[in-house]
Amino acid sequence: MGILNNRYALKKRLIAIAAVMFMHPQAVANNETTDATLKMKEPLLIASPNVCELSKGSYLCEMKAAIIWEMPTAGHYCLFEQGIELPLQCWRDSWSGSHVLTFQSDKRLTFELRAYQNDHTIGQATINVIGTLEQRIRAKRRRSFFRIF
Repeated sequence: MGILNNRYALKKRLIAIAAVMFMHPQAVANNETTDATLKMKEPLLIASPNVCELSKGSYLCEMKAAIIWEMPTAGHYCLFEQGIELPLQCWRDSWSGSHVLTFQSDKRLTFELRAYQNDHTIGQATINVIGTLEQRIRAKRRRSFFRIF
């Protein structure tokens, strides 16, 4: 239960950070200091939403997605799509960031946050693609507390 509460708290903090970034983009772009303090000790990378549902009869899933990250220390970081050499976006002297993209794929995609200097992968986030039948089965399992095989 503690792990779930910790993940929930981290997601709440990332949403708050993203809200500040969208409300005050000039301050974030200029790297102006704010009163925000980090309490985390490990890097965090989240894709939101992390599941894309295929429409009935469609073979390509399309949606807007955000990749949000937070680090315990400021540094130079770049976001990559796994297997692609060119970065989607890079940040200098930053401890957090977000990248909004239009997701279009027929298979799951993994994104990586890497340190700029040594190309070391710090974290990964995946957006999964599922069909409508799979989505209905997942929803039914969540609704059914007691299941019979």
